[in-house]
Parts: sequence; structure tokens; C-alpha cells
Amino acid sequence: MYFTSNSGYVELKYIWIKKYSVIDKLNINFNHSGVHEFRYDERRIVLSNKTKGSIDFGERISGITAIAGKNGSGKSSVCEAVLSAVATFKEGMFGNEIVFDGIVCFNNTFFYQQDLIIENLDEIREAGYVPEPFEYSPLQNMRGEWTPDVIRAGFVYYSNVLDMRSGFGMTNLSNISTQAILEDEYKYGTDYPTTGGQTMPSEIGRYRLGQGYRVMRFYLRHRDFIPFRGPSQFVLRSTYSHNNRFLNIVDETVSQEIQEYLAMEEARIFAQVADAGSAYDYQARRTLRGVDAKYLIHQLYKLNLLRAYTAATSKQINPGVMHAFLSVTTPGIVDGIPPLLQIGAQLHAAIIDRAEKEDLEFSPHFMRSHYEGGDWRFLILATLELENDSDAQNAVALDSLLRFEKAFFSRYGRSIGRISNYSFSPYFSSGEYSFLTLFSRLMDVVDRYSTSSQGRDKLLLFLDEPEIGFHPEWSKKFLKYLLKFLNERTTGFDFQLIVTTHSPYFLSDLPSKHVILLDREEGEATRIVTSGKFETFGANINDLLADSFFLKDGAIGEFAKDIIQGIIDTLNRWRLQLSEPQFRIPDGEKVSVREIISLVGDSIVRNKLFDMYWEATGDRMAVSSEIAQLEDRINKLRLRNDDNNR
Repeated sequence: MYFTSNSGYVELKYIWIKKYSVIDKLNINFNHSGVHEFRYDERRIVLSNKTKGSIDFGERISGITAIAGKNGSGKSSVCEAVLSAVATFKEGMFGNEIVFDGIVCFNNTFFYQQDLIIENLDEIREAGYVPEPFEYSPLQNMRGEWTPDVIRAGFVYYSNVLDMRSGFGMTNLSNISTQAILEDEYKYGTDYPTTGGQTMPSEIGRYRLGQGYRVMRFYLRHRDFIPFRGPSQFVLRSTYSHNNRFLNIVDETVSQEIQEYLAMEEARIFAQVADAGSAYDYQARRTLRGVDAKYLIHQLYKLNLLRAYTAATSKQINPGVMHAFLSVTTPGIVDGIPPLLQIGAQLHAAIIDRAEKEDLEFSPHFMRSHYEGGDWRFLILATLELENDSDAQNAVALDSLLRFEKAFFSRYGRSIGRISNYSFSPYFSSGEYSFLTLFSRLMDVVDRYSTSSQGRDKLLLFLDEPEIGFHPEWSKKFLKYLLKFLNERTTGFDFQLIVTTHSPYFLSDLPSKHVILLDREEGEATRIVTSGKFETFGANINDLLADSFFLKDGAIGEFAKDIIQGIIDTLNRWRLQLSEPQFRIPDGEKVSVREIISLVGDSIVRNKLFDMYWEATGDRMAVSSEIAQLEDRINKLRLRNDDNNR
């Protein structure tokens, strides 16, 4: 049987990569719950006993592997090679579009490229593993013989960098990288691609709408998990048939009468904003009361519900019944309207009651002249703001609406669809946005796997430098946040994590056996530094910077290092010239050197430089300056201590 697993997890245990980018014949053992580690010597697969780690990462985590090293050492290449080796299962069939040359141990099956020499296959079998040759890719020969275990495995790839290399596709892979989502939103997102010479929505514009929706869903569902204060307002952005592709779907089974009626109702709503047929001069002004605008926004939402339902189901609703549904001013039961639509209308009505909308004064001439695409009157109804109140009642109401829309579209096979768009005001900082981007995408992909029909419950997460954009304080807590989310905020899944990182804080949370340290010299292939040569768990950050990221010439900035080296060279030159009778150091040069030395943050380095300065100049002002700085430092520490004790 394929993919048997004594641990109950579906795990990636080992890979040997013959050649991929800067990688050449590289053995990589991932952290897993099994009993062996492996090494291929181009003749045999050598098995050795694996010691069980003493750190428990939670019952849902089968293994964590961090891949670290300097830029260009091969971290991303390893990630890409792994994905090309194991994420080749296509929905409904196995494909060989991605060619992989090497060996992969996935659960207890060794997939190996059929031309490789493996002399000890019997030994491998005796150890409980199943050797399986392949021609192009590991899973190509599975045909109809796959087992439930392989169906249970899902692969997820995350990168927040806009990098063309991350655009993997056509595989058993949920790619939640920025590159892939940018492309998906452009193809499948809510925003409608207009035609006829009108403005086309940009890729970034559609990405922004999709990302705003994901972030809003995550924020509302996990407010107590987020380590920073939320926005002051939630912003609902209405859509209509012109700018929402899911509201513009016209099925052949929908009668012309219904299509014309829906268009007529939309025109009626907009007509209450302004008369599209009138000729307005630049001095003309219109005023729309906030309460009237809220009423029209609610009418537009109910019309959108009718459009989406009609397009998705091709079911006819009597125009008179639809008109009654649109016209009713208070939530209630309207005979002939499906209960699901009435629920959506009631949830939206609750938002309308809570939202604020000021009276609007606008110039029809100006707005029509400066809006090329669609109906300019829609812009008056496009935005509704909802306060993020302290008791979270508004957040709960908005969360209910988002959950409804998600369930509404999923029910009709349009899981990416939505009726409204969402954002925040004011928006988040770059670090906060990075945090929300990662976790909102993880929540989204877990939700999609949860609602799919494939029954997957084992996810392999490939996270490529997920801490990018984080303040050091959040970098220190990143693994804690990640484990808390996966262990406590998801249900029905087990996870194996493979993380590339530049963060010494992340490494300090992991024992060295969980860390693959890559190194590569110019013109050479990637190699792995033996874990016995470094320690990571609870290690000093400066030591990790030196060992794990190969900052062999120190951990301070190169610009500062060059300046300090220049000071040292100057001091040494002065010392050599002291014996020259005519040698004099210009006062301005002495002041400049002394001031730079006083800026050095490391007290040991600073004191050593002052010793050299005193020796080279005999300048007693240096001693006085150092005393003054120390006294100033003491005073600042006393003030800080007083503030902390208040």
C-alpha cells in the first residue's frame, strides 16, 4: 500500500535533489515523527536512527523544519525543488508537467527517479519502506491506485514577496503567495472586467479588493488573537452589476423579462440619487440625506442578492414579488422570496441601522465628467462606514454578514464570490498588514480545504520568509503566534511546517535538529552545515546572527563598521606620527573623531576607542567627555526607572 504512516500523519521526511538551480546532490532530512534519518550516497540509501525531540509543538504539529542561511545560499531553491517533487497531484488525475530528478520519502514510501542506482532496495523494504520508481515526477504512476492517505494530504505555499518564481500552478498545491493571489484575483476576483473602451480594473486594484476581504474576515473572526489595536472604522463598499462579475452573470435559462426587470430596478435605485438624462452645468449641486442614502444602499444590496441568486440558480422569481422585497422598509418575511435571501437582507439591515452616513452634497456635472466607467451615481452609494465600537457589537454584526455571504456563494459553487467589498479606516501599518496577510491567508486556505469534497486533513505548509515586515518584537513571538493559531484556531487538520527564514529570533525558538543551515560560496553548490556545529534553542541573538547567517565579520551595519574602521586607522596614524617634532593634530579633526567615538553604542568598543584617542592625543577633554556621557546615561536610566515605578 502506498503512503502508509505509523504516526497517523502524512509527512515529508526526506529529499535528495540531484540538480536544481544552485543545488547539486543535496541530502535534506526534514523534522518528522518517524524513526529514521536518511542519506543517499549515489549507490545506497543509508538509514540511521532518529532521536526523538524533547520539545512539544502541539498535538496538531508533526514536525517543524527551519531553513536558514545567507542570501543566495539556496533557501528558496530548496523550497521550489521540494514543491516540484511532492506537489504534483492534480485534481482527478496525476500529471508529470513538473519534472523532478531525485529521491523523496513521503510517509513510508521512497519515490526515486528510475535511472538512479539504489543497490539496497531489499534493505529499504525490510525497514518498512516501499520503494517506488518514477520517470518524470514522484506521483505520476499512481494512476487509480492511490490510497486514502494521499488524498488526505494538501500542500500550501506562502510568500509575501512579489516574486515571479512563486507562481507555481497546475499542481496539488494551494498557492497563497502574493504572486499567485495577484494572478487569481485578476482572473477570478469580484471586480468585473469592463469593455467598450471603459477603464479596465488593474491587477493591483483587484488584488487590493480580495486582500481587503480576506483581512476583514480574519480580523472579525479572530479579534482576540491579534496583538495590536484594531481600526477605528470598518468600511463596506457596495458593488453593482457593472463592477461585480458575479452579479453580471446572465444564464441562458434566465428569461429576458427577468433580466430587463433587474436592470430596471437598478436604474430606479440610481434615479433616486440623480437623473442620468439631465444636463447638469458645473454650478449645479445635489444633496442626498444620509438616511436616504442608507435606504438606497440597502435596496441595492437586496437587488444584488436577487441578481446573485438568479444567476446562480437560474430560478425565476415573480417580478412583483421581487419588487415587494426591494420596497419593504423594515426587515420582514416576503412571501415568495427564498429564506436565505431574507436572512441576508436582515443581516444587512442590522448593519444599516448601526452605520453612519452623513448628508452628501455633490456636483453631478463634476462626477459624471470624471468617472469614465459605469454609472457615476453608484459612487454616492458605494461606501458605508461602521464604527469599531468598544463592545464589539458592530464587529459581531459585520462578521455575521460576511459569514452569510461566504455561505451564500459557496452553496452555489462560487466560493470566491461576494456581494460587497470591505476595508478599514485608517489602514494598518506595514508590519500589522504583514501579520494580517499571513494569518488571513492561512485561515482562508484552511477554510477552503475544510469545505472541499476531497476530505483532506493533513496539510504541509511551506512558508517562505513569513516574518518579512515584522518588528523585532513580533519576530520574537512569531513561532508562538503561528503555533497558537494552528493548534487552537483550526479544527480537523494536522500540520507539518517547513519555513525558510532570516530571523534569528525564529531560530532561537527551535533546537538545532529542527534547523537546516545552508551555506554556499560564490561559484559553488549549496551545502548543509552539520547541526552539531551550532546551537540555536534559546541562543544569544548575536551568536545566531554570526553562526546561522554567516556574518563572519560582525553583526553591526557595514556603513557604521567602515566609519569605525576609518577612526581606528586615523588613531593608529596619529600614534605613529607622535614622535615627529612638527606633527600637530588640527583641533577640528580631533573634535570630529571624538564626537564619532562618543556615538558608538557598544560600550566596550567605545571605551577602547577613547583609550586609543587618549594615547594618540593626550587630550584630557576626551576623559571629561566620556564622564559627561556616562553621567547623562545614568540620569536617563534614573528617569526611566522613576517612570516605571509610577
